[in-house]
Amino acid sequence: MRNAYRLIMAFFLAAGSMPVAAWVPVDCGARMPEVASFVSGKNAQEIQNQWATHLRMVHEAKPGDTNYAPHPEPKTPDEVIEDFLYVYFQKLFDEGPAELDPGEQAIYKGLQGDDLDLRVERVENWSVSRCDPDHEMPFFHLVRLFDAEGDELARATVLPSGLLGEYAQVTPVASRGLVPPSDVAGKVSQMLGRKLPAHRAQYATIDGLPLHCGRLTPCTVFEAEGSTWILDRAALVFEVSPRARHVSVTQVHAKGWRGMQATLEPGARRPALVSEGFGWVEARQVAENPEMARLQGMKK
Repeated sequence: MRNAYRLIMAFFLAAGSMPVAAWVPVDCGARMPEVASFVSGKNAQEIQNQWATHLRMVHEAKPGDTNYAPHPEPKTPDEVIEDFLYVYFQKLFDEGPAELDPGEQAIYKGLQGDDLDLRVERVENWSVSRCDPDHEMPFFHLVRLFDAEGDELARATVLPSGLLGEYAQVTPVASRGLVPPSDVAGKVSQMLGRKLPAHRAQYATIDGLPLHCGRLTPCTVFEAEGSTWILDRAALVFEVSPRARHVSVTQVHAKGWRGMQATLEPGARRPALVSEGFGWVEARQVAENPEMARLQGMKK
């Protein structure tokens, strides 16, 4: 089936669409003592062993097993899509399309008939789940489903292991909210009212932003002028300056995210406490697209 799909491969191998080298401000290796502090009775090495055990289980699983993926640790868009299709037909909707709502029925039949375009994007995981004690997830694959008219119908996440993460239909507003890395400099420059170059632009999921930069709705991030910039759902622009205050996950865990948010200094720019891998950092809102903010429920 997969060879019949017209794959729009906006993947890390596609020239110009993704960065040469993905980046994350804070990685798991530098925070293993903190990761271990969240797991009773396990040290850093035991957690790393647990990550390796999880991947081994996926590699050894057989069709029908909970941890089975046709391509463990998929390396190409073809393999990511095969992993997604296996779960879609064999687990999510294995009873067929008869009882599905009209929207999902159209997707099911479109996939059956090779009538949909599938696009695979790599998303860097900047949320604190990057260092999940059960399975490390530094990135994941976002599968986007489009009809023949180019309208986006649904999204799914395929984890680094090859297992399915999430799946849901999407709205036109959600589709507009995902800005390609190649377009982010123009979008942000327009919102700021001045030209801003973009370096190392990529998709990322981040905790703490107003419009929920989640796995099915990632943000676009890039570097410029010495800062890290975040475009949240095409509506809000945040800047993380090199002098921004950093907060550890243990501090946030002890006081609570809302408690830490209350400690941010008020000012003309709306502050936010956002995740940076397995840590937190203060960011400030510097621009807004009022139309997109209104469409996503921030303003009447």
